[in-house]
Amino acid sequence: LSAYYAEGSSWAGAECADVVYAGGSTLAGVAVGDEAPFPFRFACKTRLTGLFRTQLADGIMGLDKSPGSFWRQMHAAGVIADRKFSLCYSLEQWERKQRAGAMVFGGTDDRLHGTPMIYAEEDGPRDSGWYYVTINRIYLRVGGGESIASNHSRATVTEVKMERQFRPIIDSGTTITYLPSALKGAFVEAWSNIVGVTFSKARHFTAEEYKSLPTIIFQLAGSNTINVGHNSSSPGLASTLDPANGHDILVAFPPSRYLEFYDGYYAFALNFEPGLGVLGANFIAGHDVLFDIDNGQIGFAESRCDYQISGNGTAGDLPDDYERREHPFGYDPDATPPPLPMEEVTGDGRATSTLPSLVVVAYLVGSVVALLLC
Repeated sequence: LSAYYAEGSSWAGAECADVVYAGGSTLAGVAVGDEAPFPFRFACKTRLTGLFRTQLADGIMGLDKSPGSFWRQMHAAGVIADRKFSLCYSLEQWERKQRAGAMVFGGTDDRLHGTPMIYAEEDGPRDSGWYYVTINRIYLRVGGGESIASNHSRATVTEVKMERQFRPIIDSGTTITYLPSALKGAFVEAWSNIVGVTFSKARHFTAEEYKSLPTIIFQLAGSNTINVGHNSSSPGLASTLDPANGHDILVAFPPSRYLEFYDGYYAFALNFEPGLGVLGANFIAGHDVLFDIDNGQIGFAESRCDYQISGNGTAGDLPDDYERREHPFGYDPDATPPPLPMEEVTGDGRATSTLPSLVVVAYLVGSVVALLLC
């Protein structure tokens, strides 16, 4: 077995089989450890090149729709009842041996959610392993912090004048976000009018400039069958900006995620490339993202992605001010932003808003989803 990637990395290895499980003994109320083992086939790597030799993540957990993906092997073995899973990447600084989020197989866990989960339509081709969404509109919001739930009185929203819809994939194995080059002209024009400087991949920002940059808001085609159950004023529904398409959803993409910190300055982790586009790991960070294969939808709920584990090893309560506060990630618009290095993150998935009969939860350590090595 082998694989090669656009940025030059590759791996090769032999196919192996073992009995594995997902989870750990620190979470209460879920199936963990050897309570849910299953037979699993994977590549035992014998050769690595490129970023696999230098980055923290030196393995890949496949979470696409192919039969060999991790979640599909779990489902085939009867470990999870439903074909769905969720990824929750923390916004905290990612360091070795530090929790970077949580992952749920078989559903999602609403204990993680700071805003109600709302659903985008996943309308990819039946024979594709990727997860597709449709971008109906894009906005730039100045003021109001990082949450989509913000109703700050000083916030102003400007629409990017798109000429048509775009259908990128969501891929947590791509570190940054790539928008279609056909969108660049309209985006750069709106950005330049608001920020006062031209959008350029080579542009660097100081900490002071960082604080004045807009939050990018994506309006994704919504799943009408699910979102109709929400009040029209629910955070993340598009009714406030586009009443005619009120069941579409809004996803915030703030500077803390579309910028990277390098040696004292901030640079874009957002680029334009030919093709459909990729909404990468920095796009989904700060959300619990549910990939629900059978129902053709992808759920988004803003989250810190941390169960706030207490000293006795059980899942403790979230902080009192966690849910529905104006800046659920502790964002202070007057503070100097911290460095937020982005490292390689791998994976992909989907899910639903309630827990099925069996849910397997696993913590992500550092920025690694899984290491399937000899």
